Amino acid sequence: MSTHWDLHCKDCNAGAGLRWNHGDQDLLKFLQGNGVGIVARLSALEVDVMLVGSPKEGNLLAFCAEHSAHRVVVRSEYGDVLTLTEQPAIP
Repeated sequence: MSTHWDLHCKDCNAGAGLRWNHGDQDLLKFLQGNGVGIVARLSALEVDVMLVGSPKEGNLLAFCAEHSAHRVVVRSEYGDVLTLTEQPAIP
């Protein structure tokens, strides 16, 4: 079944707009590696950042800059939520 996943801020109830089909595990790896914080720091350099394999939708850079200190999770289009505390370590 096709399922689109996105980064979602629980504090602001806002998404990055990625709509990444079957991207749940890749987005969890991004969170595990502190991707939000790293990309937020890159925003000061005015560069464009894209996750390899992700769709070209949404604005990852702006989302990370705005929500780097917030509770960010991975959420499906159906409302399923994945967090690092609920998942085993990803190799």
